[in-house]
Amino acid sequence: MRQSTAAVDYVLPSGKHLMSVPTDPSTIHLYIGTGNSANSPWTAQINNQIVRFEEIGATAAAIRDKMPIDNQPQATVILRADKNVPMQLINEIKQQLRQAHLYRLVYGASEMQ
Repeated sequence: MRQSTAAVDYVLPSGKHLMSVPTDPSTIHLYIGTGNSANSPWTAQINNQIVRFEEIGATAAAIRDKMPIDNQPQATVILRADKNVPMQLINEIKQQLRQAHLYRLVYGASEMQ
């Protein structure tokens, strides 16, 4: 069950044949959307915490390290990013997650109408 609420505004990209991802204690929710940041048009949120982009990997790793030891290898980041976020920013976030040894990444999307 998701324990975070998005504090950033985002519009998910849409797609066909989407699958539901079960949430469990080893899930980290990452939102990228518009927010109140003066330095960037985009704001990042991990679970219920607003973070700077350069802190995403470290913050996600800290959350993973607080998980029970049995859940840490299965830690999964669910990324819900606004459809207008530049792909370069998404790639930088993915690189930070790799450096933090968080290799399981799921992208959020909405079903096409």
